[in-house]
Amino acid sequence: MMSRPVLLVFLLIVLIITSQFEWRQPLVVDLDATPSISQKQNQISNREEAVKEKVTSLFLIPVFFLYLIIKWRCLLCKIFLELYDELRIVYFLSLAGMLVDIT
Repeated sequence: MMSRPVLLVFLLIVLIITSQFEWRQPLVVDLDATPSISQKQNQISNREEAVKEKVTSLFLIPVFFLYLIIKWRCLLCKIFLELYDELRIVYFLSLAGMLVDIT
């Protein structure tokens, strides 16, 4: 029968050897599968680009509509200010009795 320290050393050596085999196997598989990994990376990068484009377009559509709304509000404000100025002039002329009836 083996002594306890010898058994522990033996088990440790077996563990180290088996762990080395497990670590080396994926490396060999990775070397063989390099083209498929690069293809997957290309597909992932293409998908990321597509998602970025969709997010950008989905972000730009509301921004464009906000721009149009602000543009229309500015135009309406300009029109109302011009009308207000004209009405104010007409009001002051009528108060001063200087308004001429064209009809």
